Amino acid sequence: MQAYLLEMRTLIGFHQMKNLPLDFVHSPAIKISSCLLFGSKIPDTIVWSANPNSPVLPGSTVQLTSEGKLELLNPNNSKVWVRPTNQAKPVCGAMNDNGNFVVLDEANNVIWQSFQEPTDTILPGQSLGTPSTLTSRLAPDDHRDGHFGLVLQEDGNLVLYYNAKVNGTIALPYWATETIKNNASYNFVYDVNGHIFLQDGVKIIYRFTENVAGLSQDFYHMARMDFNGIFAQYRYPKSCNCNCNGNWSVVHKIPTDICMAISPESSSGVCGFNSYSFIINGEPDCLCLENYSYLNRSDHYRGCRPNFQLPSCQPEGWEANQELVNFIQYDNMDWSPSNYDAPAGSSVDSHTCKQLCLNDCFCAVAVFDGKRCWKKKYPLSNGRKSSSLNKTTFVKVPMKEALVSVKERCKNHDKSTLLLVISVLLGSSVFLNFLLILAMSLAVFLYNKKLFNFSSVSSVSEGLF
Repeated sequence: MQAYLLEMRTLIGFHQMKNLPLDFVHSPAIKISSCLLFGSKIPDTIVWSANPNSPVLPGSTVQLTSEGKLELLNPNNSKVWVRPTNQAKPVCGAMNDNGNFVVLDEANNVIWQSFQEPTDTILPGQSLGTPSTLTSRLAPDDHRDGHFGLVLQEDGNLVLYYNAKVNGTIALPYWATETIKNNASYNFVYDVNGHIFLQDGVKIIYRFTENVAGLSQDFYHMARMDFNGIFAQYRYPKSCNCNCNGNWSVVHKIPTDICMAISPESSSGVCGFNSYSFIINGEPDCLCLENYSYLNRSDHYRGCRPNFQLPSCQPEGWEANQELVNFIQYDNMDWSPSNYDAPAGSSVDSHTCKQLCLNDCFCAVAVFDGKRCWKKKYPLSNGRKSSSLNKTTFVKVPMKEALVSVKERCKNHDKSTLLLVISVLLGSSVFLNFLLILAMSLAVFLYNKKLFNFSSVSSVSEGLF
């Protein structure tokens, strides 16, 4: 489709989604793009997309119809997305220098603009009214709705939420401005100088940009509700030439430690089940425990799975032989809220804590804080590792010998089962054969008796005549 390239190096076009099959492409997207005209290499960055939860097929088109409607069409010409939806009469569309795609009427009035339907990104010159939402993407290259949202509520409170769109309801806040006011009419503003603030009329009531963002003539700016739950403000130098392969740098972000900000009641937490979050070089990442592996190596946020069979609480389970059970220790780590038991008593120490988990076939992990012990079960959720956590985690895993022993028992069990089945079948066959012989003997006996009776009647008849 036709791309529009202006001073800000912004264009509109289709984008291939990496996490979907190759026969799908993303819906139309606005991209701050690369070194095409002005000699500056900007990392390709999607800042807006239409209908992100319903990718379209190759051969799809975007057109401005004779009625003035901006339409997204599938290859079979069925309409997937249309703007504007009202009865206005647009005549043209244009990409502004600030990255805002607008549809205009005959009087050059804006009747629809991408700025009024933001996805996960806000750009300089953009303002969001009450209520408004920025929804994170699912993964860095998957622009479908993710788990986090920034919401400017009708009460004036600007809140970061986890599970922002679960069943259409808002849940689990983990950061807020606390700027609550009856009948609030606030604006969330990103001005052209790179400052982000919450505004009530002409009064600034909350500032986000704590550090100097850099002058607009020197830097490109954007802010995004990232897939990992962080709302971050970024900048990129305009002086960087086509040989520069740098990334957008963070000017400011909230919260500063997403791993500790998410409430323990938040299901799996920032990371997926059986994985834990950890800040590495200022950025959060999701890691697997030893003897666990990622569900998807290209997406660490999907969670981890154990490389061994889960405890079965059966006599043949690997956890049945306590001598073949091992505990791996992790300092400054906690898992919440997957605890199901917290043994009390002044005698609980680290050794006792491990022993309590060892004696319980349901226990996958034990957490010890120096005085108390918590037992955790699968799936492990909201794992966090931080120097601020004064807890030690003991992860229960099988030794290699235990896995071999389990395999051998499984083989022997299979053999025993096979022998039992054969014996049953053979036993059943002998019994059936006995019944068959008995039936045949009875039939012969009845047949001979019938013949004897018939012979006796014949002899009596002959004596009468």
